[in-house]
Amino acid sequence: NTVESDASAATTVATHVAITPASPSGADAATVTMTCSADATTATYVWKKGSTAITGATAAEYAYTVAIADADASGNVGFTCEGTANAVMGTATVNFSVKPQQPTITATGMPITASGGTGTLTCATASAGSPTFKWFQGSTEVSGQSGAELIRTYGSNPSGEYTCKATINTVESDASAATTVATHVAISPASPSGVDAATVTMTCSADATTATYVWKKGSSAITGATAAEYAYTVAIADADASGNVGFTCEGTANAVMGTATVSFSVKPQQPTITATGMPITASGGTGTL
Repeated sequence: NTVESDASAATTVATHVAITPASPSGADAATVTMTCSADATTATYVWKKGSTAITGATAAEYAYTVAIADADASGNVGFTCEGTANAVMGTATVNFSVKPQQPTITATGMPITASGGTGTLTCATASAGSPTFKWFQGSTEVSGQSGAELIRTYGSNPSGEYTCKATINTVESDASAATTVATHVAISPASPSGVDAATVTMTCSADATTATYVWKKGSSAITGATAAEYAYTVAIADADASGNVGFTCEGTANAVMGTATVSFSVKPQQPTITATGMPITASGGTGTL
């Protein structure tokens, strides 16, 4: 009847705030930008790392330079954005996943070319701390290897594509770029030779548990020559002007190929001598060889 009551008690509708990306992550020393948004026409923002306000971080966007030292034991850093609109605040929180920097691999003494020889792969990350490492040959983890160096020996099936990962404070990095260790291949005899029409066997060997082979004469693959041994029927017509025929063996192990090449020395067949009118028995006589 035209008479107005007192106002109700106030009901507060919080400002809805969200952070994108919702599951941020980045490698140590990288810069990653997070964006805070409030469901409001205008809003003000305050960013916090953990429970501490970040000096100067009052814009909707915050560019975080990733620091593995910030991370907890699980590798996470907590960020909160406080968004205020219409005098009412809302908050959003994310866990930023910090990874060590992607490691790199340095190879020394690879491929291993002699019995008894060794080669070393070294994994390193630029992130501070005391990392442990995982090594992979292809997609298979190398068991029992957690140090920065992976030492391989001749005869240990060393060829393949290697990657490594670094772990600091239980947090694992992305895998390094792959480093390829070529398959060491050798042909014996190292200086083969033979006479026209003879058959000479050459043997290709790869420093690997199992390997496949392809033999080539010159640059052309020899049909059917896919075994470790190749029996060559010597043909002087194959030889170049110096009397040589080039052979290559391609050996593949652990999805990585290596090659060995030899020059096969071709000789004409051993000649024979026929004697006519020998010995010469009279003055003025002749004989022919």
